[in-house]
Amino acid sequence: MKPNLFLIGAQKCGTTSISNLLNLNDQIFFIGGDVYEPEYFYTENNGGKKYKNIDEYLSIFPQADKNLKYIGEKSVIYLQSRCALNNIKSFSPNAKIIVCVRDPIDMMESLDFHMKREGFIDSDYIHSLLKDPTYWKYITEKEKNVRLKLHLDYFSTCNLGQQIENLFEIFARKNILILKFEDIQLDPEKTCQKLTEFLEVDFTDLDMPHKNQSAEPKFVVLRDILKSFVALKSKFGIHMNTGLLSYLERINRVPLKIKWSAEIRHSVRIMLSDDIQKLNAIVDTDYDYS
Repeated sequence: MKPNLFLIGAQKCGTTSISNLLNLNDQIFFIGGDVYEPEYFYTENNGGKKYKNIDEYLSIFPQADKNLKYIGEKSVIYLQSRCALNNIKSFSPNAKIIVCVRDPIDMMESLDFHMKREGFIDSDYIHSLLKDPTYWKYITEKEKNVRLKLHLDYFSTCNLGQQIENLFEIFARKNILILKFEDIQLDPEKTCQKLTEFLEVDFTDLDMPHKNQSAEPKFVVLRDILKSFVALKSKFGIHMNTGLLSYLERINRVPLKIKWSAEIRHSVRIMLSDDIQKLNAIVDTDYDYS
């Protein structure tokens, strides 16, 4: 049995909660919680280098278990890549695809706070990006982390309408489940019911796991040390996860109190308005900014 279930994004839209929920079900083996995402099918820009070949990728999944209906993984980078979607389609034509979406303005705000918290950008980054949407190219010119470069392109990352349109062109709609971040947070029972109907696996007796919350580091030095350890694990291909790094990261967080100004949100709304209307037209969302 090979992977037949993929949670492909979008980031900052509740994918960690859904990933953890999938893992609670006895009929599903799922990889991709708080820390690790395989990203095997993202092959653009020298991506997909965590595994040398398909056999090495498949080795992270159970080889035979009659009790499993699905085995799968979460890699939020897939939704942004038409190439990755085509790779998944070639690998598993009838795969089940789950996507989480969110108000794109809130998504970008959360992404911006995440990048600040991790020390990748300063507080002026969003202002520079609003003046020049290609600004991310200049600050990542020498950056080798493909994932980071992709995520710092905020407007492409948050163009959910175009990304969902690409997905619908590659996979049959019956194989795709769209979940709204707002429902994941405010109506977990509805979310569990949708998963039950889509996967034909019972989630109705399961509680929605803890969700990520916006936070900033209590100690910047500790944050940087933990980032260095994560980078070393990736460099040497160490996939073992003891949970220690996640634990240290959690206790080093304090609630984030800073929010975008109304002026920034208005500017972002204008730049995303066309794509938001596209998202509303093809998915059952009502993010109306007209």
